Amino acid sequence: MNAQADDFVINTDTDLSESVSFYRNTLGLELEMLSEEGGFAEFALPPTTLALGEADPQMLVSPGEGGTSVAMAVDDVEAATEELRNDGTHGRVDQFP
Repeated sequence: MNAQADDFVINTDTDLSESVSFYRNTLGLELEMLSEEGGFAEFALPPTTLALGEADPQMLVSPGEGGTSVAMAVDDVEAATEELRNDGTHGRVDQFP
């Protein structure tokens, strides 16, 4: 696997509107996208993106279980996922659609 860079970091949260307010108003990050219906937001944090997501069965982690995941850009997602699973990587190895 050849990880090129962090694609984004995602933090799972229990209160999206409170978190958006904190990152935008307190820390001054640029809000790039907000989907209140989808429970998801993205902030510019060059060279990567900070994503926030409400606790949801489709999220990679839940609050209290670490709460944060890092997504890495790779040339071939399926091959990288298979390689990590075959190497016995601890934790979850998932693909975003």
